[in-house]
Amino acid sequence: MRKALFFAMATCFAISLALLLLKCSSSEHESDPITSQQTTTTVIATTLQTPSLPIYVPGSIKLEPADQNHGLFVMFSFLPTKRYIYYGIPGEILDLGDVNASSEVFDRIQMPGKEPQEMAIFAYVKYCNISKVDFNNAIEKRKNFLLELSRDLANEEYELPNADIIYTFDNEIINHYYRRE
Repeated sequence: MRKALFFAMATCFAISLALLLLKCSSSEHESDPITSQQTTTTVIATTLQTPSLPIYVPGSIKLEPADQNHGLFVMFSFLPTKRYIYYGIPGEILDLGDVNASSEVFDRIQMPGKEPQEMAIFAYVKYCNISKVDFNNAIEKRKNFLLELSRDLANEEYELPNADIIYTFDNEIINHYYRRE
């Protein structure tokens, strides 16, 4: 009995949808094709609008020399093209995932002598399925800790990761944002 009722409801829905599509299709043919095309484009553009992402302004972060002989990048076997935060994972973020996951993430994204093509924090967030809310809370905790120590957050060494950029889940956007300029 339930199967028959479900089938009848599904059939009615399918017929209603087909009639609606048919009516929309016939009304498009009656109107001016240019007007209907512009209307469709407007609807699509409105539907796909997303909030604007933060933009990295070169010079807004005080960069350290990209020198492998001293400073932040002494442990690197390549000349970095991204800012320091791109290559590591702050402890507050590590605390959100599995302790062993960080070594698995680093093994996956780093190749000896070559720059990684994926941000370490981004790879860790994906691997451990960390929510943006938890991520933001951890970054706020890190920010407060660094400010208590009177650290300059505009200095490359203390830069905070940007959740809006990382949670685009788009390597191209992330790599562009964290470039060294």
